[in-house]
Amino acid sequence: MKSNTQLSLLCACIVGFAYSANYTNHAPIAELLMKLFSYDKASAGLLTTGIFTTHALMQIPGGMLADKYGGKKVLLIALMVVCIGNFGISTSTSYEALLFWKIFVGFGTGTSFVSGARYIAQTIPSERLHMSQGYYGASILLGSGFVIFIVPRLVELFGAWNYVFVSTALLALIALIVFMLFAPKVQMKVIHQTNLAKLLGTKRLWLLGSVQMASFGMSIAIGSWITSFIGFVTRYFLASFWW
Repeated sequence: MKSNTQLSLLCACIVGFAYSANYTNHAPIAELLMKLFSYDKASAGLLTTGIFTTHALMQIPGGMLADKYGGKKVLLIALMVVCIGNFGISTSTSYEALLFWKIFVGFGTGTSFVSGARYIAQTIPSERLHMSQGYYGASILLGSGFVIFIVPRLVELFGAWNYVFVSTALLALIALIVFMLFAPKVQMKVIHQTNLAKLLGTKRLWLLGSVQMASFGMSIAIGSWITSFIGFVTRYFLASFWW
């Protein structure tokens, strides 16, 4: 029982790392993409807005699907969407295509996020659930941060921007295969039905959402431009030192 619990958590964290690497994989090469596809910084920001709009919209329906069909089944389908979307980005020849596929990927990442959390709740005992959800959340932040570090090196290695998206798509595909083969099956639990309007009127949920927006949401917004900011600061200090 303990080994299954640990395996469930490990598989969920692998998946969390993999799909979150597709949140901001465009950010470290934003300037390169802007030059190649001839768009401005506002349009570059819209790529991040696009993926997180559909990501957010899928939270409630994604959770409902995970409750009904089980977190594992829904998560596998969601990862497929992430893979297809990033392979689609790698073949884009216009800004409009980039934006379309980013929006498309959001359907997969949003569903992956909530179904992954639901999978943990369905496979891990309640007394260990809080710690397991913490590890799962950490794996998501690790993936979205790691990609900012690794993407510039992938561009240097392959010499082409589209291999970045192929690489992150393959990462999601590997996670999908691992999860499909090794993740323990879900033990469906009784779901206590709650009126959606009642949930939306719960003050504690709004407080929790505000904290989420101010922490995770802000980190993603800042992370999308952090490489450009660091580059600017570095050039500024080097110029000041030189003169």
